[in-house]
Amino acid sequence: MKNKSKKKKKVFSFKKLIIILTIALVVGVGVYYFLTAEDENTKLTLLERQWIEKNKDTLVSIKIPNDLSIFSKEGKGILFDFIDYVEDKTELEFNKVPYNYLTTSADDTKTLSILVLKSSDKLLEDDMLITEDNYVLVGKTEGYINNLSNVNGSKVGILDTDNSMFKTLSSSNSFNFTGYSSITAAVNALNAGTVTYLILPRYAVMDKVLTSDNLFIKYNFENYSNKIVLRLGNNKRLNNILSKYLTEWKKEEYRDRLEKTLMTYYVDNTSITDAEKLSLSSKVYTYGYLKNNAYNVQKQSTLYGLAGEYVNSIKNMADMEIKYNEYSSAKKLIKAFEKGELDFIFINFNYDNAKVTRSTCPFNSKLVALSKDNTYISDKNGLVNRNIYTLKDTNLYDYLSSNI
Repeated sequence: MKNKSKKKKKVFSFKKLIIILTIALVVGVGVYYFLTAEDENTKLTLLERQWIEKNKDTLVSIKIPNDLSIFSKEGKGILFDFIDYVEDKTELEFNKVPYNYLTTSADDTKTLSILVLKSSDKLLEDDMLITEDNYVLVGKTEGYINNLSNVNGSKVGILDTDNSMFKTLSSSNSFNFTGYSSITAAVNALNAGTVTYLILPRYAVMDKVLTSDNLFIKYNFENYSNKIVLRLGNNKRLNNILSKYLTEWKKEEYRDRLEKTLMTYYVDNTSITDAEKLSLSSKVYTYGYLKNNAYNVQKQSTLYGLAGEYVNSIKNMADMEIKYNEYSSAKKLIKAFEKGELDFIFINFNYDNAKVTRSTCPFNSKLVALSKDNTYISDKNGLVNRNIYTLKDTNLYDYLSSNI
């Protein structure tokens, strides 16, 4: 009798244990979901909102570069706008610690900061990309350089800290590089004729270009850039909050802030008058282009494509009204332009006219050769003695016709 009783008791205890554990698990999952579920509006969890409430009176330090023209200068710029955005959304308060990135080496410590990383700097797993600062070729004359081979053998000034980055460029283009300790020293060397060109980060040299009558951007290097990143610190909760707000800010605010800041910066640093600025929005401009889905394509009165996006940015920056005219051939496009029917056009073909102003190309084309077989083609020599199909009346067509 006693053994039976013990057996029943054991069975009862086991069932009881299963019930208790099941209830605990269900409750635990419910509590976890409640604490970690994101709010529909803020995307923050309850734990993250609680952390913000507890730390509203705590000053959070963050290092920000202070020599990036429109992005950050004298406590203003797009990077400072991002921190202001977080403060406005959360009521947290940040101690913005400015530093000169051109004279400060980036390390790999996890300190809350906005860093400018060169190709030789270590990118940490949690670093969040804000944007990139491409390098540009700067010269003393107007006009865009289509091919770097046109300036082979030139004396080019770079920053001492960029020597390793441009080793391959030096060997492939026969440039003679001279390093300088600062952008000011490099620009002085260009003005003195010691070098013919400079290769510098676009935003770092923007001040000098805008305020000078004899400095011009000649070429844009898409494959050489510095990464501007948000480096997160050791506070996991704060990291999650900043990550969510940076993602939201880039999606909702970044482009608008970039366009408005760039226009304001241009007006403040050049001799353009208020009347001239007002005149930009006082007429309807006409933009002409050849239909090309990669560069320009119009859908429901909106322009898309690589070139189209730049035209849209200009439109937003200057509050301009622009209408778009599409042409079926380069001949028709040029004829309308020369008759004065178009204010500006996009061309990717040869057009010689000394009376027109050419802008710096905002992007460099990357070309691939497509074939039905597995033939490997690494350069133009691989195209010799082959049937090649490409678009007529383009720079590529002219180049292949002359060089293959």
